[in-house]
Amino acid sequence: MAGQAYFHSSTADQLMAEGNYPQEITEFLAAERWLLTRLAPTVDMLVETACNDGRHLDFAARHALRYLGVDLVPRHVETGNRRIAAQGLPADRFAFTVGDVSEPAEVIDPAVLAVRPERCLVLFPFSIFSAIAEPAAVARTLRYLGVPFMATIYSPADDATAVRHDYYRRCGYDKVRTSRTESGVELRTGEGLSTVAYHPEVLRRLWSDCGLDVIPVELSMMGTAWVSASVARAAGLTTEPGRATVVTGR
Repeated sequence: MAGQAYFHSSTADQLMAEGNYPQEITEFLAAERWLLTRLAPTVDMLVETACNDGRHLDFAARHALRYLGVDLVPRHVETGNRRIAAQGLPADRFAFTVGDVSEPAEVIDPAVLAVRPERCLVLFPFSIFSAIAEPAAVARTLRYLGVPFMATIYSPADDATAVRHDYYRRCGYDKVRTSRTESGVELRTGEGLSTVAYHPEVLRRLWSDCGLDVIPVELSMMGTAWVSASVARAAGLTTEPGRATVVTGR
C-alpha cells in the first residue's frame, strides 16, 4: 500500500474526522452505507479493510453479520477490540486484526472465516482502494480467494477532484498536487497521502483481466462502487453493459 508510514501518523486520523468532510463527501459515505445495507442480506460476514476503529462494526452487529476489521495501525485495532468488549459482542463473531489491505491473502483465509467464501463480503470503503499501489495484485488475490467484494472509488471528474482538494485542505494537508495520467487523477500531499481516482474504463479492464465479474453502482457525483456481480445481482442490482446502476431511494 502506498505510503504505509503515512497511515500510522496522527495526520492520517484527520481523514476520519467528520468535521473535515465537505457535504459531497458526507453524501458519498451515506450512499456507500445505503448500498452496503442493500448487500447485507446476501452475505453472512463483513470484512472491513482500513477499518480504523470499526466504522462499520455497529452496522454488522445490527444486521447480524460476523465482522472482521482489518487495519494497518495497531492503535486502531486495539481501540476496535475495546469497543467489542465494551459492547458485549461475542469474540467468536466480532474481531479486529492488524493487516495490510494490499495483501488480503494474509488476513482473509477462507479456511478460518467460519462462513463459506461466497458468503463473505470484503469491503474497501471510502475509496481506500484508490490508495493501493498495486490494485491488480489485490484483484487477482480476491479472485483466488473466491470472496465477493465492494470497493468505492472516487470519480476522476473535475468537480469531484475539486472536492477532494477541499477535503484534504480541511484536513490540514499541505501541498496537494494533482497528476493526470492515462489511469486517472492522482492527488498527493506533502504528508505522504497518494490516492488515484481511476477512469471507469481502466477499472473495467482491471476486473476483466483478473477474471472478476463486477458491476458498477454510481453512488454520487463523488464516485462509484464496484461490486462483485454475485452479490449485486442477489441484491437486485443489475446494469446494462457499459453503464452503471445508480443508487436511489436513500
